[in-house]
Amino acid sequence: MVLMSVGLPAAADPVTDEMAANLIALPCVAGGPTPSDASLANELNPLLGNKMRGHMNAYRVSCARAIIDEVKAREFNERAGAIAIATVIVETSISNYDGGDADSVGLYQQRAGWGSFEERTNPAIATGNFLREMVRLYSENSWNFAPIGDVAANVQRPREDLRYKYGVEAGDATIIAHKLWTGETRHGSSLSGDARAEIVALQGDGTATAWF
Repeated sequence: MVLMSVGLPAAADPVTDEMAANLIALPCVAGGPTPSDASLANELNPLLGNKMRGHMNAYRVSCARAIIDEVKAREFNERAGAIAIATVIVETSISNYDGGDADSVGLYQQRAGWGSFEERTNPAIATGNFLREMVRLYSENSWNFAPIGDVAANVQRPREDLRYKYGVEAGDATIIAHKLWTGETRHGSSLSGDARAEIVALQGDGTATAWF
């Protein structure tokens, strides 16, 4: 059962390239990206199939790593990490921005109702708040069995015409999360975020249809 979001504002629009040019990408980890982050970015780039293909770099891996570390610290599973990563791919291309549309900031572009500026731009706190809302919406951990894109969209509450974007990025999010979780590579991607083979068609209106 999925509950309705209460008390939190609907998401503003994701950060566009034009917006990003005027924003500052804040650090995601103390000390900044590492050589290992750069190496992982090079490994991931050819494996991805959507927005982030060819665009992973040491900074973005460091931000994804901060998210996965917090997911682990809160004793969630790898699927929760993939849900969080799918969200930030859509919202900010995995960047911890100091601004965005309306009053949105941070990796998840959380609006003021999610916390202070400092909280929303702290990857650990922002991820914790995202996971808390996910658990509140999905009773008995039913987020484990719902499509990754649907869970992300229900937590974020975007405009209806933007909801499909989270599902499009679910496969790549699964690859990124798995790599950071285990150090291993999961080849291929799927809209549902599971291991089943799928045939996918992208419609003219941007929606994706999968058969599996």
